[in-house]
Amino acid sequence: MKPKLTDIQRYRVTSINTASTNGTFDFERCAALHNHVIERGWLGTGRDLETLERRSWWDFYGQEAERIRYVLAQPVVEFLQRVILCPEEDDWSWHYFLACVTDPETILDAINDELQEVEGRRFLWLYLYGMPLGHTNGLIFDQVKNLAIIQPTIEDEGTTSNGRQKWLPLEVILDAYIDMIDKGKIVIASGLVEGEYRVESPWTLLPYSNHDLQSSLGAFQDLVDAISARLPHPTVDSTEPLANASTMAAVKLQVFAKEFFLKAKRPSFKFIAPGIAIQSEDELRNQPYMNVPLEDEEEWHPVLLFRAHETVRNFGPIFGRGYEDVEEYPSGLYLSPYDERHHMIFADGVKLVLPFKLGQKGFARSSDGELIGGPRECQNEPEPESHHDMLYTQGYNPFIEYHDIQLYRVLKNWTQMVVDGHWQVNAEGVGGGIEKFRDADSEEHGDRFVITQSW
Repeated sequence: MKPKLTDIQRYRVTSINTASTNGTFDFERCAALHNHVIERGWLGTGRDLETLERRSWWDFYGQEAERIRYVLAQPVVEFLQRVILCPEEDDWSWHYFLACVTDPETILDAINDELQEVEGRRFLWLYLYGMPLGHTNGLIFDQVKNLAIIQPTIEDEGTTSNGRQKWLPLEVILDAYIDMIDKGKIVIASGLVEGEYRVESPWTLLPYSNHDLQSSLGAFQDLVDAISARLPHPTVDSTEPLANASTMAAVKLQVFAKEFFLKAKRPSFKFIAPGIAIQSEDELRNQPYMNVPLEDEEEWHPVLLFRAHETVRNFGPIFGRGYEDVEEYPSGLYLSPYDERHHMIFADGVKLVLPFKLGQKGFARSSDGELIGGPRECQNEPEPESHHDMLYTQGYNPFIEYHDIQLYRVLKNWTQMVVDGHWQVNAEGVGGGIEKFRDADSEEHGDRFVITQSW
């Protein structure tokens, strides 16, 4: 009988099977998670596990590994003696975002030499980041605290070492990388159209997965149900979508947006959040950025999902290259623009655009716990800043590079606001008007608007 994928359920990080909290390095658990990803890639490319060479990192490097043993904590040695190397063929990458465990020379080159001398080789450059970003780094491991963080480039060192960023047990990060595979965000590249997406053999990243779409549709329906249950008068559930096929045919939208508009059901009420409304078919056709010329067919415009009726003026542009001249636009919830050739595509990533700025009071925070929009490189927390487009942002992402927060996570936050009674419901849906979002910068309610950190 051919060997099967190793069962790692006992090693996965869950609410019951939590990560280590006593400051130890669970090297056996982490090695099992690491090896599982290699097995998934090997099987996914049509190979048998019996043909997978299971040579450990320590065995492969032999004397080179022994020469650095004296600077490695024993649990790290145990980890390196258990993790198997990536296959040598086809420039195999352990995962789309992490290429491999680094070699014995690189592993000691985690951070600047001066700090390493003071800390006594405390920090290890354990994994190489998968993207050629320039001054590429990767996963940094702290041998004293037994915690890790992703540091894509050496320029991120000021942020990861600012004393405020949350480092995580290694198993939390490795489990998150498996979660990306489980949810179809990272998939085996074979079978896809060559050149369609960036490949880190054998892996590629999809703009969105079916899990992403279903999560957003489910979260939207949960929000609609929560509001409907609190309407002053009973209503009949609609079977009509947010947009009909003719509307979607009339406007060029990225695929996730079209799928969402065609499959999400139109509620009987207007407002799904304070001042944030379901759009009419005419409003959906009148997308604010559709007239901005795109340089290539792989580029996609921002999409206004849910509209607020206040227009933003004199705050400057909110999207990047190509949109610099658009300084007047509707407020509301947008899907962000993207380029299919880029290595970090989250087609379901959103940006909430408000008609006013907030943050100056110092209570509006990103998912990393830092002030919205503020610099993260300084050792002392910076002074608060005001922004109109930085609520519901990640801040520094300890798992992968920064990307806009996924739609379903914002919709879940809004549902909780309704369920908790923080947002009141009237005949038109959620009441209070767009000004209600100012609560995000209040001591009493600021925490309600912080979405839990995730990849």
